[in-house]
Amino acid sequence: MLRSLVGSEMCIRDSAPIYVRPIDSRTGDVQEFAAFEWAEPAEEVLAWEARRPKLLTELQQSNADLICLQEVQFEPTEAGGFGLPAWLSALDKYKSQLPDQSSLTEMAERNERVLAARYPVGNAVLYNPERLELLPGVASDSTTRVCVCVRGKGDLSGLSDVAVFSAHLDATSEEKRVKQLAKCMEVARARGLRHMLIAGDLNSELNLGSCAAAILAEPWRSEPSEGEMAAECAGDLRLDGEAVPSPEQLETWYKLHGAAAEMAELHRVRLLRVPTEATRACFEIGKRAGPCVPWRLDHILYSPQVLQLRSRWQTLEVDPQLIAVGLPNHSCPSDHLPIAASFEPVQLPVLDDAGKSEVERRLVELDQVQLGQVEALVASQMKVQLGIEAEEAAAAAESPAAAEPVKGRGKNKKGKPSAQMIAFIPVSYTHLTLPTKRIV
Repeated sequence: MLRSLVGSEMCIRDSAPIYVRPIDSRTGDVQEFAAFEWAEPAEEVLAWEARRPKLLTELQQSNADLICLQEVQFEPTEAGGFGLPAWLSALDKYKSQLPDQSSLTEMAERNERVLAARYPVGNAVLYNPERLELLPGVASDSTTRVCVCVRGKGDLSGLSDVAVFSAHLDATSEEKRVKQLAKCMEVARARGLRHMLIAGDLNSELNLGSCAAAILAEPWRSEPSEGEMAAECAGDLRLDGEAVPSPEQLETWYKLHGAAAEMAELHRVRLLRVPTEATRACFEIGKRAGPCVPWRLDHILYSPQVLQLRSRWQTLEVDPQLIAVGLPNHSCPSDHLPIAASFEPVQLPVLDDAGKSEVERRLVELDQVQLGQVEALVASQMKVQLGIEAEEAAAAAESPAAAEPVKGRGKNKKGKPSAQMIAFIPVSYTHLTLPTKRIV
């Protein structure tokens, strides 16, 4: 919904039909994540014929300019590849960005082996070409990470270049989640961008103490306590009951947390989180009976330098009944509640030609000042060194024995330097290099 000076983005997870109570050929059973025991009667709640019209209506009524989809079940095309499913063709005002065909084919072959269904499942981004211009560049997208780089046009001409990602992070490993977020930053920087919007099922509540949350630059967040770090580590390891992480596990967690915190600084990316709450309601992990509990797994992360948050959709905190019955249900066709946010583009300041010339002049001036300071330091250090050498020569002349070679040493080897010389060595002019030109 990035409209006129206000814009928004919607994220929805489709719950691909082949991921609803399929039989895993490796085990002969339905995988836990796809069982949906609470979703009954199945013909009203889980059946694709019942869910599909509701999903389409939700997408159409969102009127969003950007839609990030996860768990889309792609369909074969006449060209031999895979494309968007036919039911999404009703969204004809959008253009789409899909995963690479090689990634889709690999996923289709995997699903054929495991689920006896040759359909790939993955992410997609839909964008409104009337209000967003696709930037040139070659995309390389996987089934869990799809990117479009866009700038505003028309009513949205104030929107600067932004890399938009539909992301579906790993469900079992914090290390993999951190690496996937790092990859988003790498992709954006490779396209010459550092302003981003990442939306999707991040499979993390991004609590204080989690490593994935360490990438956020939210000024109101304090440093996580030892208890918060231990709790997030235990949760990621899925430790039972009162079990606590071992010292070795905690050490690994702290290292990963530190690496994640440095990641945004390394890429010069600043991200905030839209303050959505719970979007998933299901049985607790590992349990086959209720009650259903809420999870805050879906998020929108954005660069505040170019996007100012104006509003967001409410999430499960406003309807306890939806939490009690779990998702999907009669009113929500997806196993994750859709999230959306509206943003106002922030115009970045741009230097005119006179401003650029002034910056270049000041840089040259600064170079000259620093060069003069270095030359003065070299001259000063040389003077000190010559003084020390003169004192040592005078001392050697007064005491010839001190100048004789020490027994057992080679002819050209010198003895230990004097205390004065040792103190001088760390700042000796021989360790200084004069700059010859500016490195840009």
